[in-house]
Amino acid sequence: MKQLIFLIIVFFSCHLWQLGFGQSNLTDQTSVKAHQQLLSNQSSLLYGDSNCDGQLDILDVVATINHILGLNPDPYCIHLADLNADGEINILDVVFTINLILEVPGLPCPGMPTITDFDGNVYNTVLIGEQCWMKENLKTSRDAAGNSIARYCYENNLEYCDWYGGLYDWFTAMNGEVGSNTMPSGVQGICPEGWHLPSHFEWTKLEQYVCVALGNTDCDFEFPYDHTTQGLRGTNEGNALKSCRQVDSPLGGACSTTEHPRWNSHTTQHGFDEVGFSALPGGRKTVDFGDLGIGSAGYWWSTSEQTSDFAWYRYIYFNGGKIVRMDPYKTLGFSIRCLRD
Repeated sequence: MKQLIFLIIVFFSCHLWQLGFGQSNLTDQTSVKAHQQLLSNQSSLLYGDSNCDGQLDILDVVATINHILGLNPDPYCIHLADLNADGEINILDVVFTINLILEVPGLPCPGMPTITDFDGNVYNTVLIGEQCWMKENLKTSRDAAGNSIARYCYENNLEYCDWYGGLYDWFTAMNGEVGSNTMPSGVQGICPEGWHLPSHFEWTKLEQYVCVALGNTDCDFEFPYDHTTQGLRGTNEGNALKSCRQVDSPLGGACSTTEHPRWNSHTTQHGFDEVGFSALPGGRKTVDFGDLGIGSAGYWWSTSEQTSDFAWYRYIYFNGGKIVRMDPYKTLGFSIRCLRD
């Protein structure tokens, strides 16, 4: 049924384009900048709900098509319809709405396909279930207020920061805020304005979503909402979160590469990026043993403490498909992913 809806609407949309009804600009009162600011401050709104009825369905596609045709549908929530945030309501927004209805994986976050940090680094975003994640590891050297922070590049090589993001100890990542176990965490840390560091439970929500999306069983057992379960969890959720970029990837094409960023080669384990998280192995910085794991392991902090010395993190490795949840020393340098507020 979904496929039939998709074909009908795409056919109709193509005819709209040929007839000259390709787009409708936002009003002068709703500039692109103001529009994006509105969206960033109201992340609880239902993106794509252009007919303002609190549901995302075929009627929203019809409303947006009618708006493009100049038929002035009423009501019409224009701030929820410009899903790619380009300042226009056009066929691209129709297609985006259809993809949201069909729950196509790997879509950018509606209304915010990219986010820029204080340094000017631009990150792609990805919608995974109800969560809007950065699709890339944070690489900033300053917090949202412009203050310098302790960012470390693997082996002091700036190219590694460009490829895999920076490495930060837990205290730097938190930027003076206290630990949090809530969902959302409420901890901005060193994330850009309107974004926050994920808590242990927000990582758990991602894990359970991926587990279910893969059709795996016992997802609640493998990825429980508790602070006691540690170690290797799941089956192939780690591979599902990995970027497909890997030396000798069996997927071939752009996925099989020796160029950074990428995962090291393995005969049986490879990433396939099921939900668009595109995890990359930035390695870690240690106090006593130097830098370890570039190309072979990715580590990501959470805001949740286990004790005054330890905090929860997630770990994905090149020679296995599972996800590791542990609570290492806060002084280690790991990667950061931010979540939209």
